Amino acid sequence: MRLEIVGQTLYQYFLENRLFKILLPFDKVFLLGSSILNLFSFFIDLGEFVHYLLLLGFLLGILLSFAKSNYLLLTIGFGLLGVRNVFLALYILLGYREFPWSQALLLTVSAVLMFQSYKKSLKINLG
Repeated sequence: MRLEIVGQTLYQYFLENRLFKILLPFDKVFLLGSSILNLFSFFIDLGEFVHYLLLLGFLLGILLSFAKSNYLLLTIGFGLLGVRNVFLALYILLGYREFPWSQALLLTVSAVLMFQSYKKSLKINLG
């Protein structure tokens, strides 16, 4: 099954659902807003509850952007997530002097997702 078919089916489901139909135009707000605030939460403590709300908003933004086939926005969102993971890995490495394997794995996953969504956006935009 091709990835575009899954995204189109998800978009049709979101159009039929009353709540997601309202949220569909706000994909940029959810994805970029939560990514930027999550990046700032590394420097300023916003609390665990706000962190979990930002994670929920990020996941909702991913779903909405994927349904709208906005892969360039997904690239930016995963890139911001990767930047936060780089900061966190350096903080752990410099502060505790041990290599953060979990952060390295998260950085690798976000880099792969960012690269794949960028390739998909180029493929769609170039025809």
